[in-house]
Amino acid sequence: MNTHTVTITDPSGTVVARGRVTEEQGMFTGIMDLTEMSHDLRAVFDNFAETVSQGVFSRLDAVEDPIRELRLEVVFEDGQRHSTEDLQIFRSGADGSVSFRLAKGADGMSAGTTADGSISDGGAMPDRRGTGIVDIR
Repeated sequence: MNTHTVTITDPSGTVVARGRVTEEQGMFTGIMDLTEMSHDLRAVFDNFAETVSQGVFSRLDAVEDPIRELRLEVVFEDGQRHSTEDLQIFRSGADGSVSFRLAKGADGMSAGTTADGSISDGGAMPDRRGTGIVDIR
């Protein structure tokens, strides 16, 4: 397992959350500080968490779509920036449990950008490719 310090940002670069995640078989899970998350974003993730906790799985697509539309990215301590898949945040006060996978490019490899904006082919980070889904409850 690899542990990373990460920041989750929106497409404009605004910080949404900061924390530490552990990577295992392509799935990242951890605890995030959500104090910088806007109330609107909290509502989106709270709606998702409520749907899951109530077991209303017929509504999952309807509550996951707004999360995908946010196009949130994760920025690793080395400056690599990646789109996410299956991003889940379950709030508990100012903190929250998080899980996500890195989005795959057209070639199936995790692609992202470096701190200077250049494109990473993902090949330098084979441990950051994901395939599993984890229930973090």
